[in-house]
Amino acid sequence: MTGAALYEILLPAQDNAGKSTLTARELWLQRALDTAGGFTDRGIVTGTWKDEATGILYPNEAQHSYHVACEEHIWLDLVYRAHELFPDQAAIYTANIGFAFIYSKPKGDW
Repeated sequence: MTGAALYEILLPAQDNAGKSTLTARELWLQRALDTAGGFTDRGIVTGTWKDEATGILYPNEAQHSYHVACEEHIWLDLVYRAHELFPDQAAIYTANIGFAFIYSKPKGDW
């Protein structure tokens, strides 16, 4: 058994000008493969956020959700890289979901 923290990140499908972010997402996913050993593509999600100070609603249209199990310093590198690759984003949503375990099948009988 091995374990690590399980994180989630939402990356935009389009930048603020409406252009595809496919290349930026592919670069981020390659970094996740190289540094964390992999990722889980959770698909496209949508939602809305409210600015508490102004009351303005911000719809999140077509965000790509990814899970990554890794150590914290690797995750912080991935978040930093996301900010580099998506420079027009004022903020990028991430979450520490909890602890992930990977159980290998034992040899012999259970």
